[in-house]
Parts: sequence; C-alpha cells; structure tokens
Amino acid sequence: MESLGSKAFNQVSLFAGQTMQVVRDEESNSLQTRGIDLASTTYSSTYTPDSEGYFLRGSAQAHARLLQVKGAIEQLQQDRATVGAFAKGIDLADRMLTQSTDMLKQTLGRLTDVNIAEESTRFARDQILRQTATAMLAQANIMPQSVLRLVDLERS
Repeated sequence: MESLGSKAFNQVSLFAGQTMQVVRDEESNSLQTRGIDLASTTYSSTYTPDSEGYFLRGSAQAHARLLQVKGAIEQLQQDRATVGAFAKGIDLADRMLTQSTDMLKQTLGRLTDVNIAEESTRFARDQILRQTATAMLAQANIMPQSVLRLVDLERS
C-alpha cells in the first residue's frame, strides 16, 4: 500500500489531485472537473513496526494498535466516499454531455429537414411556372393557326 500515490495510467498519476478536462466537441467546448488528492494519504504509516516487529505486548499496546487500525479504516472510508462522489460527478457530466450531443444532432437534423423542404418547395414552384409558361405558349401558337384556318375556309 505504500506505492498507492505513485500509481499511473498512460503517464497520468491516478491519485495526484490533478484537474481533469473533458473535451466535448471539436470546437474545444469542455468541462473542468476538480481533482482529488489521494497521494498524500499513507496507509502504511499507521502500521510501522517497532523494534520487535508487530508483536503486541499488553492490552495498552493492543488498544493503541486497534486505534491505528480504526483510524486507517476511517481514512479509507473517507477516501472511498471522495472517489465515489468524484465518480458520480464524472457520470453526471457524461450524461449531460451525451444529452447535449443528442440535442445538437436533433437540431441539426431539423435544420437539414427544413432546408430540404424549402428546396423541394422552390423546385415545385419553378416546375409549375415552367408548365404554365409552356401552356401559355402553346395557346398563343394555336390562336394564329385558328385564324389562318378560318381565312382558308372563307377562300374556299
């Protein structure tokens, strides 16, 4: 237990009390969390052997050792509570970031849907205008032909 404070993962000390930054997205929106320092706790100092080792000589010495063990257990409970609270905070931050990401994705989807609907409406409008113009042009071409037919009928 003496080396508890020196434990590391990927060159990051696990118990050094460093602040941790959780990056949320590519724009570097982030969440700061405070660190917890478990490196200063030394559980082994509670059990230092005397010159005769760990032998108990009398009830007073046994009582003193028992108090040391109780102190170590209380310290361990406090550290476990601190780590548990820190883990809950990270879990809450994770859920908040996940919810925020989901909401951003939904918003982006809605904006894309609105853009597609707007473009579809423009396309339909342009298509209706083209069809109307074609119909008007066809009617304009029919009128002179009708007049020419009438003139031809009168000549014959």
